[in-house]
Amino acid sequence: MLILFILFLLVFAVLRGFFKFILPLVIAIIALKLIFSSILLLFNLHFWMLLLSVGFFTWLIVTVSSQKRNY
Repeated sequence: MLILFILFLLVFAVLRGFFKFILPLVIAIIALKLIFSSILLLFNLHFWMLLLSVGFFTWLIVTVSSQKRNY
């Protein structure tokens, strides 16, 4: 029973340390990675070509579907 109590205290200490130190550090690292990758995405030519092609096809579909048909 004493070993179970010691094990419980050890798990409690690890979880408390996890939420106090490790989890905020992991969240900060993920946020920095997201910010850095989004900044790098702005310098990628393929990203701009993707945006350009999506915008062009959206414009094309809206233009063609809004035309009046004279059958």
